[in-house]
This record gives sequence, structure tokens and C-alpha cells, in this order.
Amino acid sequence: MKNNPRVALYVSLAVLIVIPSVFLVISLVTENWKFFMFAIWGSFLGGFPGFVHSMIAIKKEKMSSVT
Repeated sequence: MKNNPRVALYVSLAVLIVIPSVFLVISLVTENWKFFMFAIWGSFLGGFPGFVHSMIAIKKEKMSSVT
């Protein structure tokens, strides 16, 4: 199985940006901000570690291609 850190980066950015945006729209429509508050924490806990690990993998990939 091939390791592709760019796909992981795109997925983690989608989790960090798209999911809270959807719940922001839901919260604006329903005026119930609990949806948005739960989405912020869930997306941060799910997306940020993936973002960090994918950035580390991309840097390692660049360093190995240079040397």
C-alpha cells in the first residue's frame, strides 16, 4: 500500500473546514448553536492530528528526495 501524505492533508483540511461550515449553516438556520459548538471540537480533534502528521510526512518526503 502506497503512503500518500497529500491525500491525508486534503482530507484533514476538509475535516477542519467543511464540517464546521456545514454545521455553521445549520446553526444559523435553526438558531441552535450547540450544533456548531460540537462540530468545532469534533472536527478539531479529528482533523488537527491528521494535519500535523501529514505535514510531517510531507517534510520527510521532501527531505528524502533532496538527499
